Amino acid sequence: MKNLSKTRWIGRAESIRAVWISYEIVIDTLDDINNFEGGDRDARRTSVNLLDRIKSFEFYLSLLFMKNIMYKTKIVVLEVQEIDQDILASLDVMRHTRDAMLRIREDNVGLDGIISAAADKCKSVGIDVDYEFLKKHLRRKLPIRFHENTENASAPAPLFNQHYRQEMVKVVDRLVSDMEEVNEYLTNIVLPVTILLPNNIAKCTMQQVEKLCATFPDDLNNPDALLAEIEMMGNDIEKSDAKNLREAAKCLLGYKRFYPTLAKAYQLALTIPVSVASNERSFSTLRLVKNYLRSTMKENRLDDLMIISSAKDILDNLDLDNLAGSWFICKTRKIKILNKDSFLELNKP
Repeated sequence: MKNLSKTRWIGRAESIRAVWISYEIVIDTLDDINNFEGGDRDARRTSVNLLDRIKSFEFYLSLLFMKNIMYKTKIVVLEVQEIDQDILASLDVMRHTRDAMLRIREDNVGLDGIISAAADKCKSVGIDVDYEFLKKHLRRKLPIRFHENTENASAPAPLFNQHYRQEMVKVVDRLVSDMEEVNEYLTNIVLPVTILLPNNIAKCTMQQVEKLCATFPDDLNNPDALLAEIEMMGNDIEKSDAKNLREAAKCLLGYKRFYPTLAKAYQLALTIPVSVASNERSFSTLRLVKNYLRSTMKENRLDDLMIISSAKDILDNLDLDNLAGSWFICKTRKIKILNKDSFLELNKP
């Protein structure tokens, strides 16, 4: 079994794949634990419970389906957790991932292939797929008086493939819905900023500039000045080798006082919105402290640990010798006591 990585969602795909590869080995191991007469009773009970859950068609189908899904969503996770995150690139990756999810949703042949592969694998390890399905999806018998009325007759039980296709589609729909919600929220903020891209800046209009200023009314309150600066500097940015916002902003280095509004626009564009992955990793670091100190720590110490973890880039550049010297001066130390001979030597006339 594979542990999750420190960054959590990045490790989901590898964790699922590890269980998928070693599925038969896991089942055999749990069987051995259960059949070992001299084993611990709690271990045998746990192995039976795990075996009941793992040795089922629905578990293996979920494992096989989510393995494919998580490798596609992993690309989005990697993009949004970049330290030098480009939010426009993140939106593009999110749109591509959403389109991939929609293609999976509409591909009934592909979904049926996953179901068939899962059924074949389960049969090879002794799982009765048909019995498991009928056991959980038997049609409830209605009273005779209902059967006499064809309008009240119950619908036939859902077909095997149709049922599991619907379950997989529900998962995909939830992912697509979440991505569309995030995409819509970010697009309202980020779309006006796209005029600052190297390929767009020389072709922007007054209407687009006004929308950008309306997005940041407190900082960009003069669209005429911004448009004038774009017209003067836009062609140079377009002809440069810049490929994204960060590289385009570097073209203004040394010209900030001549194009203050445009420089401010790039500054705002590069700071919305930021990734919280580093902060989440800092909070997760506290879980690694699992010793005696964890139960005796007070709030001040936890706050200090959080600051140290968050400001790691600054701490890595500190001079430890100077830091130790400063710390030594701030705290009163024991005074060295002179012996008798040294005292007499110092007090010679």
